[in-house]
Amino acid sequence: MAAKRSRLADAEKLLIHEFQNCVHKITMELDLAELGLVEEFKYADFISAVDSMNRSLEDLQLRLVRMEESRRGQKSIRDCETGRRSHRNGPNE
Repeated sequence: MAAKRSRLADAEKLLIHEFQNCVHKITMELDLAELGLVEEFKYADFISAVDSMNRSLEDLQLRLVRMEESRRGQKSIRDCETGRRSHRNGPNE
């Protein structure tokens, strides 16, 4: 069991490191484009890639929060906020 946890922790560190490297590479490409050192820079492709990464990170964050709350046996913070808003605004809103 401890070996499995260790492998998961190692995989987590590797994935975080790889993601940070990817973001760093994109930033460097943007720097080169701003300096005019890249002949053809496809901004739309990078915008799409960053948008996709944002959605993936939001999905991952939501899943992690739900897993942690489930582990603790707590209601989701977002569920509580949604309930407060619907209660405040009434049933028709």
